[in-house]
Amino acid sequence: MRPEIFSKILHPVIVVPVTGLLYLSFTGISVWETTYWISIWIMTSMVPTVVYVWRTGDEKSLDIISSIDRRPAYGVGLATAVGSTLFLYLLSAPVPVITACLVGLVTASAFAAVNYFSKVSVHTGATTASGTLLLTESLLGLLLLLLSPLVAWSRVKMQRHSSQEVLAGGLLGVTCVLFGVVLFL
Repeated sequence: MRPEIFSKILHPVIVVPVTGLLYLSFTGISVWETTYWISIWIMTSMVPTVVYVWRTGDEKSLDIISSIDRRPAYGVGLATAVGSTLFLYLLSAPVPVITACLVGLVTASAFAAVNYFSKVSVHTGATTASGTLLLTESLLGLLLLLLSPLVAWSRVKMQRHSSQEVLAGGLLGVTCVLFGVVLFL
C-alpha cells in the first residue's frame, strides 16, 4: 500500500473545504447557498495560502519541510483566515458559516502556535478536526475520524513526521474543535 495515496486524498486542502460543504449542508443551508459561501471562503482564504505554500514548498505535495519556512506560511494562513472570516461577516453570511470559520480559526491558530515552537502533523489534525466538527451534525464525521489513523500512518511512513507528532496533531485537532464548539455553538 502506498502511503502517498492517503496523504494526498486526505490532504488538508481537500479535507477542509469538503468538510465545510458537508457541515453547512447538514445545518440546513441549501446546496446552492453552501456552495456560494464555501467558494468565497476558498477564494479569500485557501487560495492565497495554497499559492504561498506552493511557491515556497514542495510544489508536488504542498509540504514545507523546513520549520523556518513554515512560520511565514502559518502567518499567511492565519491572516487570510481572519480576513476571510471578517469578509464573510460583512457579507452577512449565515451564522453556521461564521461559526465554522471561527472554529477553523481557533484550530488554525493553535496549529500555528504549536508548529512555531515544535512540529505536529497538520494532515492528521485536519482530518481529526474535520471529523469532530462533522460529528456535531452527522455520523459521517465518524468516517473521517476512522480514516485519521491511515493519514497518521502515511505521514510517518513518508518520514514527514514521527509517531508522536501525528498523535499530537490528531489530539490537537479534536481538542481545538471541541473548544471552538463550546465557544461558538
